[in-house]
Amino acid sequence: YGGGYYDRFLPKAPRAARIGAVFACQIVPEVPTGLYDAKAQRIVTEEGIIVPADERRLPV
Repeated sequence: YGGGYYDRFLPKAPRAARIGAVFACQIVPEVPTGLYDAKAQRIVTEEGIIVPADERRLPV
């Protein structure tokens, strides 16, 4: 699908914010991921900002 560009780049920049921008209608309860997929820390939609459950333990 995407070529894995961010998945390869983000480990080299561990302090970089991982933020996704999507339309609210694209939000689904669960997204299948692979071993090397980088997870988003925040997801921004036209309706607001979502903090994924597995990131709620991280400081903002």
